[in-house]
Amino acid sequence: MKTIRILQAVTLVVAISLPLAANAESPASTVADGKPWNLTAPNGRKMAITFFQDGKVKMKMGMMSRNMTWQPTKEGICLIGTPNGDRCMRLEPTANGFVGFNGEEQTLTLSR
Repeated sequence: MKTIRILQAVTLVVAISLPLAANAESPASTVADGKPWNLTAPNGRKMAITFFQDGKVKMKMGMMSRNMTWQPTKEGICLIGTPNGDRCMRLEPTANGFVGFNGEEQTLTLSR
């Protein structure tokens, strides 16, 4: 009985400390594969962005890089800790990646 309670406590601690996992219904499950994506902002600025399954994000533009986190949503993804604050977007699939939208406004394009 004591072993079961310890196992339950460890499971609870691990579950609380991990970010919400992307389920198969969320586009985030495809995006968070640990491989870099080419991100293009609406103003044409380009950078590399990598989403990891543990909820971390690495963004690289030239010699500059920034680390932040992400969380899945049913229709897309939320980036936490961007220079413009937290940003959530709907991701719509394209032939070579995704287009991110905030409402009807396009916020980024992810491609490979």
